[in-house]
Amino acid sequence: MSLLSRLHLSVQRLELYLQKLTATYINNQTHFGLALDTPPTNERLDNGNTQQRSILDQIFSPIDYAVPKFRRSRERRMTRQFGKHQMERYIDIKKSLIMCLECGHWHEKRTICGSCYERVREETKEMKKELGEAMEYTPDQKEVMFVYDGEDKPPTFEGKHIVEMKKPRPKWFADALLTKVKPSNN
Repeated sequence: MSLLSRLHLSVQRLELYLQKLTATYINNQTHFGLALDTPPTNERLDNGNTQQRSILDQIFSPIDYAVPKFRRSRERRMTRQFGKHQMERYIDIKKSLIMCLECGHWHEKRTICGSCYERVREETKEMKKELGEAMEYTPDQKEVMFVYDGEDKPPTFEGKHIVEMKKPRPKWFADALLTKVKPSNN
């Protein structure tokens, strides 16, 4: 038997006891006032029928049933709002991860590896630094060529601006990347 049904039963018993008590005092013509002032239990409806309403319906409104008995702690409240069951719909399990063949770091398919990209950015910063501020902001009409330590200057350096880097060429930065390729006519 649930708590609400037991409470309802005890209120009905109290209601019967009060009815017997008031009937006894009214028949004896004694003037004792009751401590519990409740509206009459029999109320007439619009259609003329009488309906018995319990004191439980009169005392408690439907809003009062939804009041929590104990305070909900912050931890329980946060778990309820943002717990595992709530976060599962936002979790996107990546199934398209691959390992980079150059450095071994993981990245998503069809994207550049973050580690390799960072190395390229650092090398580009050093190249800009060696190029100098004079060429950085003003476009030069000459082609720029970078020569690392241990490399010979190319035989076709006429008309090119040559920048000498004071370190060996990185392994991933191949010399073939600097050669121009003519587009094919298809």
